This record gives sequence, C-alpha cells and structure tokens, in this order.
Amino acid sequence: MSARRRISGMRVALISAATAPGASIVVVLTVAVIALIGAIAPALVENAETATVRSHLATLRPDSIDPASTLRGPVFPGPSPGDGTLTDLGADAEKWGQPFAGAERILPKLPHPLRDVLGPPRVFVAIDGRPAVPAHGAAPANRVQIVLDPLFAGRVRFVEGAMPEPNGPDDQVVQLALSRDAAEVLHWHVGEVRHMAGEATPTTVQLVGVYEVKHASDRDWTHQRTGLKPGLEISAMGDKVHLATAYAAPGMLSTLGPLGGAASTTVWFPLRVDRIDGPTAATVAAQLRGFAGENFDYSVNTELWFQGGLAFSTAAPAALEEGAASGAAMVAIVTLAAIGPLLVAIVAAAMTGRMRGIRRAGSVRLARARGGSVVLLSTLLAAEGLVLGAIGAGIGVVAAALTVGWAGPIAAVVPVIVALTPAVTIPVTAFAAARRSARADLGVASRPVRRRRLFVEASVVVAAVVVVVAMLGKGTGVIDPIRATVPAALAAIGCVIVLRLVPWVLTAVEAALKGGRGVMAVLGPARARRGRTLPVAPALAAIVCVAGAMFAVVFGATVTAGLAASARDSVGADVQVTGTSLDAPALRAVPGVDAVAAVSADVQLPANGAKQWVTLTVYAVDTAEVARVQAGVPGALPLPHGLSDAGKDSVTAVASQAAVDSLGGAELAIHGVDVHIASTVPAAAFAPVARWIVIDRANAERILGAGTTTRTALVSLRPGADPAVVAASLRTAAGDGGRTLTPAQVIAERSADPALATVQRVLAASPAIAAVLLVFAVTMTLLRGSPSRGRMMGLLQAQGYPRGRELPLVAWEVGPPLLIALPVGLAVGVLLPMLLLPDIDLTRFVGGRAQPDLALAGWIPLAVSVVFVVIAAIGIALAALVASRVSAASALRRLAEEEDT
Repeated sequence: MSARRRISGMRVALISAATAPGASIVVVLTVAVIALIGAIAPALVENAETATVRSHLATLRPDSIDPASTLRGPVFPGPSPGDGTLTDLGADAEKWGQPFAGAERILPKLPHPLRDVLGPPRVFVAIDGRPAVPAHGAAPANRVQIVLDPLFAGRVRFVEGAMPEPNGPDDQVVQLALSRDAAEVLHWHVGEVRHMAGEATPTTVQLVGVYEVKHASDRDWTHQRTGLKPGLEISAMGDKVHLATAYAAPGMLSTLGPLGGAASTTVWFPLRVDRIDGPTAATVAAQLRGFAGENFDYSVNTELWFQGGLAFSTAAPAALEEGAASGAAMVAIVTLAAIGPLLVAIVAAAMTGRMRGIRRAGSVRLARARGGSVVLLSTLLAAEGLVLGAIGAGIGVVAAALTVGWAGPIAAVVPVIVALTPAVTIPVTAFAAARRSARADLGVASRPVRRRRLFVEASVVVAAVVVVVAMLGKGTGVIDPIRATVPAALAAIGCVIVLRLVPWVLTAVEAALKGGRGVMAVLGPARARRGRTLPVAPALAAIVCVAGAMFAVVFGATVTAGLAASARDSVGADVQVTGTSLDAPALRAVPGVDAVAAVSADVQLPANGAKQWVTLTVYAVDTAEVARVQAGVPGALPLPHGLSDAGKDSVTAVASQAAVDSLGGAELAIHGVDVHIASTVPAAAFAPVARWIVIDRANAERILGAGTTTRTALVSLRPGADPAVVAASLRTAAGDGGRTLTPAQVIAERSADPALATVQRVLAASPAIAAVLLVFAVTMTLLRGSPSRGRMMGLLQAQGYPRGRELPLVAWEVGPPLLIALPVGLAVGVLLPMLLLPDIDLTRFVGGRAQPDLALAGWIPLAVSVVFVVIAAIGIALAALVASRVSAASALRRLAEEEDT
C-alpha cells in the first residue's frame, strides 16, 4: 500500500477527531465534575481532621496546653549575650535580655514540626502569694501574688494611677498594680499601703495603679489568670479566700533582695494551635512528649544544692493523640463511604469515553481500509482521550484549588485516574466497534465473546473474593488498603450476580407473558433479553447506592444508640450536680426528683502502697442511694457485698484500676485503717481523677473524720420529668457555683465534634452522589441503545403504535437490572458494617469505654428500598426523556456506521 494511501488514512482519522463535539463536551464535563469532587474531598477531610484536633485541644485548660516549667528562684538579670532576643523587651532588655535569650536557645534544638508550632518563649518571676492586710480597718481574706513580667505593660491600659516604679536600695515599699476587678474585690484603693505577712522582707506594698486589659484573649493571661480576673478558693474550714496577682516593676528584678527567697521563675512557650493540622498532630504529640522528657540548662538564683534545669510539662500530647485518633477514625469511615461512588464515577467516565469511541468506529474502519497503522491509530485515539480527560481534570482541579485549597499529592489521585480513563476506553471501544459486523440488537453473541465475558466475570469474582478473604485473615485493626477495597469488591461481586440473573429473570418473565395481548409486555422482555447492551454501570451504581444508604443508616443508628448509652454512662444518672457544698435534702425537694445519691468527701489522702506512699482520692456514698439512682445506667458503680458493712476490722471499697496499679499489689491502709478492695473499675462518672476509692458513708468517719462535704450528687428523675427544667431547678438549689450535667448536654457536645459531623455529612452525601451517578448511568445506557430503539419505534409507529410511548420499552431495558440490584445491594449494605465497622474505634465518635453494638433494625432495609425505588423511577423517567430525543429517522441514518455494544 502506498505512502499516500497511508497518509490519506491518517488524514481521515485526524479529520474525524474534530467531529462530534457533543460527545467531547460530555467527556470533558463528566471528567471535570468527578475530578472536582475527587480533588475537593481530601482538602475537606484534612480540614475536618484539623478542626477535630483543635477541638480536642480546646477542651483543655488554656494554661495546660503550653509547655511550661517553673524553677525555684528568680532569674539572674542581665542583657542578652548575643544580638538580642526574639521578643521586643524595650527598656527592660538590659535586665531581662539574658533570661529570654537563655530560653530562646532551646528552640533550635527542637525538631520540626514542633519548632514551627512553638512561639517565642515567655519568662516571668512570681513571688509566693501572701495575704495583703491593710494598716487600718479590715479587708476580705485574700492571697496576693507579686509578678515581675517585662511584657505586662504592653497588655494593659491604666484607668487609675500609673505603672509601678522599681524601688531603690533604701526603699522598702514595693509599688504594685492590680486589675480593676481585683482592686474592687480586695477593697484596695490607689495610694493605700498594706502589709504582706510572711518571713520575706520587704513586706510593705503600695497600690499605685489600676488597669484594664487590652485583649483578654492574650495567651499570657492564661498563665497569670488572677491577673486578669481575681479567683476564689475555699479553705479547709469552708472560708472564701480571694486570689489576685499584683504586678511590680520588671526593673525590680535586680533589687529583689530577701524577696528572692520566695520567688520562682516560669518559662513557657506558646503552642500555636493555629499551626497544628490533622496530618501532623500525632507527630507533634510525640515530639512534645520527648520535649517534656528532657531537661534544659537554665540559670536561676537559688540556694538549692541541686537544680535540675527546665523540665517542661503540657497536657497537649494526650489531646493531640485523641484528636489524631478521632481524625483517623473519621478518615476510615470517609474512605469506606467514598470507595463505592468513586468506582461508579470511574465507570461513568469510561461510559462517556465508550460513547466517544463508538463514534470513531467508522473512521477507524476507513483508516484501516486505507492502510492505517493500528499502533498509530491507537495512539491518536488515546491522545484524543487524554486531551479531553486532561482538559476536564484540569478544570476540576483548578476549581477545587480555588474553592477549598489544595491538599497535596493525594488530591491529584482521582483527577489523574479519570483523566486517563478516556485515553483507555476510546481506542479500545473504537477498535472493538470497528471489528463488529453482527447486528447487536438481534442478540448475536459469538462463542469467543461469551467466553471472554465469562473470563472477565470470573476474574472479577476471584479477585474480589481474595480481597475479602485477605481482610478476614488480618483480624481487627485499623483501615488499611485491603479493607478499603472491600466495598468495591463486594459491589463487583454483586454486579456480576445481577448481570447473570438478568437473562434468567427476563426469560421467565417472557415465558409468563407470552400469551399476553399487550405489545410491550411481549416485546419488552424479549428485546431486553436478546440485546447485548449489558447494564453494567446501572447495576453497579444501583448496588453502590443501596449499599451506601444501608451503611450510612446503620452507622447513624449505631452512633445514635452509642451516644445515648455513653452519655448516660458519663453522667452516671439522669442529672449530675456539682458545687462547692451541696445540700442533699434541698436537692431531693426539687420537683421532679426521684432520688439523690450524694458523693461526699472528695478528699485526697496519703495511702501506703507497695514501694512508696501514694495519694488517693476518697469518696463516700450511700450504697442504697447509688443502687437506686444508677439502676439501668451503663457503667454503673459496682456495689460488692460488704461495702456498707460497718464495725469490721477493715473497710470494703471499690477502686479505680489506676489506684490498684499504683499500689503495686500491696495491701491498702489509710490513717491506720486497712482497706479491702473488693471491686475494680476503669472509671466512675463522679471521679475526674485517675486514682480513687469509694467507701460507704457508714465507714467514712473512720477514715475521713466527721463533717465531710458533698460536692457531687447523682440524681434520678421521676417518669415524665423534663431533665432541662429539673436541671435548672437543681442549679438554683445548689447555690452559687452550682452546675448540672445531663445526658442531652453530653450528646450535644459530642455531636458537635467536627469528626462526627464530617462523617455524617459524607455518609449522607455518598448515597446521594451514587444516586446521581445512577441516573447518569441509566441515561448513558439508554443513549447507547438509542439507534436500535429508534429503529424499533419507527417500525412500530409505521404499524400504528402511538408516538411518544417509549417509556415502557425503556423501562424493560433498565428496570429489571435495577430491581434485581435492590436485594443484592441490601445484602452488600448489611455485610459492609458487619465486616468493617468492628475495625474502627467508634468510641472516638460516641465516647464511652466500649464499642457500641451495631444497630440493624428491620425498618432500615424497608426504608432504603422505598427510597431507592423512588429514585430509580425518577431516573428512568429522566433518562427516557433524554433518550427519546433520538428520532427514528436519525437512528436509521446512524445505524450504517454505529452499533451499540
């Protein structure tokens, strides 16, 4: 064959590549939408991970987040030995430069990303708090701490008086500044001199300034809380003691004199929570633990023989780890929910490429007849598909980056896959259609075709079974790639089952309706059975839609039940009341209250353990009251026999596991009284500390003495009582500082967790996306069959069949696969939570100590089935409307060069 004929064949192929713009637009739009969703999802998940981590940090007391260390003794004054410090110290740099520089030298020693999330250090010196007593008259009981902080002046504005001045060598009066609130509480006026009792001198102080803070949100106030607002402490005798922080001039650091013996230095680093994201939270937590395990050299002026250096402590690692674990559980659920729709989306992209490839069949025949190279033709068709896919993927990626940001390489996975899909399907479909010579609508299928289909289906089933078996063999654990592919594997098996059942069902229906009088009752099943257009995409989309809905509903029901159980476990009753001193009879008198179990004492006492003395918190309860209040409560406090027995040589108690572990197997004795631990539990609703024991109130006096205080009460309500209304009355009865907690409050708090909220949104969106893909797949399937259907309708209309009556014929084409897919999808939807949810720590969403039981109520499959039937009916109607736009005349013109496959 001459080169001219070959070039002519290539020319024909190139000219053909510029035709059929409608099919090209469909490919580009389909790929763009899928790429957009695929690129957005990782960014949204990462944002949710980050929000989850930060929400866990937000539950901590603000000052416990930052790594901080306190050493006994004041710092040595002096300028920075280098080029200055990271912090602008202004006029105080001459005295505070050296202490700040010493702390700043720690930062370069830290690894990334920890170094990036820590701000410049803060250093301040605090003198032990002592009562400030006026020379004349009386003042409320108080304890005032004096602080030297070179950054203090920048955080306040003085509303009365002025900034304190450092005292000279001969001046024994220390000038102080107080917040407006503290000055009012302490009844201390500007200019008034008071005496601070204690061994350290000087002891004479004068209030010279009253300030307001510029920004109450400044992190420094979290470490000097009573400098922002005065505090309140209840003494052992029940007296109220007001706590306040007064600020002296930072320049006084060089003239502390005897006050230095009562001083301590605090160094802390602000933890920049806004720089911590979900993916790095676990790493930051591990590095913070390592940071807290080291000692850093730091000079202070102390008379102690041994100075261990700075040893930082922070509560952030535990919260970061909990947040990271919650984020990991969220990612696992999101991944499982997204696998099915992603598989259907790829199939949908392949369908658009297939339609484009069918349009190229005539061009391929002509090019091959004129000597066109198979390799070159395949390259051209693949390049055409790659260009269309790249354009669509580029549009989706750019739109995602502009809307929610870019999550890194993982966000490019789905766009790359869908961009490559048309590059594969267009040449494969074009060559397959070009080789076909038989009439597809007559059901002609050669033996090689049947063998090829059987081989493909068998391969799919074997691969899917291998994935499921491999997952079962791994046991429980985190979601890994094998577990992540289980939804796709089960959906693939279900799709093969549906495709194999469709011909049998249609044959049975055709035999049953053979004697019917309606045209479509006979023609519909016969044509659907003999057609070679396999409804792979609709069947797969239907299975994924139903299975995703089942998975979502089962997960939602499981979480709802788990939240209710764990919330009641956390509260310990219908309502939990806390306060400084509760009056149990007053609580019992509140309308709607059925019973009250007072938790008395809450006293920390030394206990004799195996190797050392340990501190345990002792609670005293009435056994009968607790049994009545906690009836039916998950995780109720165990009440062993003998707990309420009095008069024996030893006292019976219930202990936390942490308390038992700290004892090291030794017998427990408190104040000379032997304590027999009869039962051990991980935690109790009324015990915020780790190491504790519970004894009966009948034995409380032997260990605790007389006159114990009740700070917590568990309350059960009468049937029909409104917990919110009763809780409000209980707060009033509890007095000042009284607080209540109900299961509804716990559920609301846990439901607001970003991880759970994201999972719920994804599980709602997943079946919805699958439903949209189902309608799209049905439409594409019907469009593929439009030529043969148009010819059939033309023949029927020529014989008097009414125009516009295509819906029955369309319904027979896709209706049976969708109906058969319904029970298969339900089965897959039941298997998925049973196989996969036990591998995910659902307590990260519901709280509590135990994995909640799966909720597989009988109404769930019924509800999912009804919704699916409605969606399928709407989808078929919309698809029929689109497919009916192909007229009989246009179908006859296209049949000469196109065959639906």
